[in-house]
Amino acid sequence: MGLNSGAWTGHSEGAIKLLKARGPPDPDDMFETELVMCVRAPALEGIFNEEIEMMLPDPPGSRYSEVSVLNIVSQTQSLIRRWSGPHGLGLGDATIVEDAKECYKVSQDAIEEWRAIATAMDASMELAKPQPLALVHEHARVHQYLGLLVAVTIILNCIVSVIDRDHCAKLIRERTALIFESLALVEGVAEYSPLGCTHVGLSLGACWIGHDDPVTRAAIESALDKHTSTEWPAPETSRLISNLSFAAGRFHQRLLRGSQAVDH
Repeated sequence: MGLNSGAWTGHSEGAIKLLKARGPPDPDDMFETELVMCVRAPALEGIFNEEIEMMLPDPPGSRYSEVSVLNIVSQTQSLIRRWSGPHGLGLGDATIVEDAKECYKVSQDAIEEWRAIATAMDASMELAKPQPLALVHEHARVHQYLGLLVAVTIILNCIVSVIDRDHCAKLIRERTALIFESLALVEGVAEYSPLGCTHVGLSLGACWIGHDDPVTRAAIESALDKHTSTEWPAPETSRLISNLSFAAGRFHQRLLRGSQAVDH
């Protein structure tokens, strides 16, 4: 993630190179664990920021298939760029519709996999008394990856909803379910604040952008207010909501450009 050349490192590129230089991931290494936690939020931000280059990750070396989550993040960013770009559908990018649907399906399947992993990890935490530090770290990591994956899937759902208008009602129901799952996951990782919650602001941002129902947004804003009132430095909730409103308008405008290309 970042720039491939130049005098300056890109977005979190230095941290990622540090992790790669240390070799295969070690779940018991506190430094690696905290560094990975710190770069997850910028990874999700890369979906929305056109200036951030996302690269496919190295082959997985850890216990769980984190690589599948990172691949989905990378593909989602690519889809948004292709969908809204000046050289998109109107100029021959005919595969984007099927690619978006396929990516959404892959993401849904990955959620099922990570839900099962999270359930098993919850059971291990219940059985272990006292809980080893390595198990606690693994529990936090699994739930963070699941939370990140759900957030990305909400964004994918928004894209597919514009593409597949015949199934829009079904997709909205699925998105609503994902949003409430994300809210539950945010509540579940609160004990790991601050480093274990670096993804939470962006997860809640994806929820807010993904639903315009006032009641649902009120629940999201309540969770956001609770998150920003912890010891982790964050802007005031009102400023975050203002920023989210701007981001939502820009995101939906980009989707609309691609939709108009389909219609013509």
